[in-house]
Amino acid sequence: MDDIGRYDEAFRWFDHAARTRRGCLSYDVRTDLGKLARIREVYSQELMRSASRLADAAGSSRHIFVVGLPRSGTTLLERILTGLTGVRSNGETDHFSRALLAAARGGGDVFQQAAAADPDAVAAGYAALADPGPRAHHIVEKLPLNYLYAGAIRRALPEAKILLVSRSPIDSCFAMYRTLFAAGYPFSYDLVEIGRYYAGYARLIEHWRTVLGDHLYEIVYEELVADPRRVGAGLAAACGLTWSDAAIDVKNKSSASLTASAAQVRRPIYGSSSGRWRQYREHLEPLISTLRAEGVPV
Repeated sequence: MDDIGRYDEAFRWFDHAARTRRGCLSYDVRTDLGKLARIREVYSQELMRSASRLADAAGSSRHIFVVGLPRSGTTLLERILTGLTGVRSNGETDHFSRALLAAARGGGDVFQQAAAADPDAVAAGYAALADPGPRAHHIVEKLPLNYLYAGAIRRALPEAKILLVSRSPIDSCFAMYRTLFAAGYPFSYDLVEIGRYYAGYARLIEHWRTVLGDHLYEIVYEELVADPRRVGAGLAAACGLTWSDAAIDVKNKSSASLTASAAQVRRPIYGSSSGRWRQYREHLEPLISTLRAEGVPV
């Protein structure tokens, strides 16, 4: 229905599907919001300041983390990066969170224990998981949810590149709402819950901007699809990679994609999904009102 421009009918089915999926879940968005706030508390400015004094014993400059909300362009960015010489992607793995939790120590809640983890132990654990075979020049870890661990990544791998892909709030939220995820992202099946989660996410990202500074490299999705050569070349320079225009020919990449963007990355880079939400503005009022009430610029 969306493809042929019958937007009211399309939304009726989006809504029906989302309600059906939401009805199968036991979920309270307040729990996630509490976790996002707790991460901000634990990874304080003082704690993160100490990361600048950590040695790079693990050669962390080889590691590239692509993070951001799902459906924000993380898969596209991964495909561009793996089109450059010497870059390999592990795809979406939980390698870092596993290494972090294995090294967690001390008392308090899991957030305090993770923050108290020995950075060298986390780095060693992660390296064993992420690069068990022949040594790669650069390794991409493309798991959107690693935005939760940006502070821990900085502490354990002080020279790793953390690439944050951002997309306009309503486009981002509506893209998630339209997607049936295999697992995770339980907030994405209700417009109000998506809006509340996005606001909590935005507060966490603003915190990372403050405490990570230049160690957080941001890519705006709309700019990436509008001018992939310019944005891609800047990204490559930031990661210490040699740029090639061939990297943006993502449709001809032979590697598999198992994400919700698998169909999109078989096409040339396009920007037609930007502003797509405007066709559904009347239906998205609960989302828009929630974002505004939470102070998110829309």
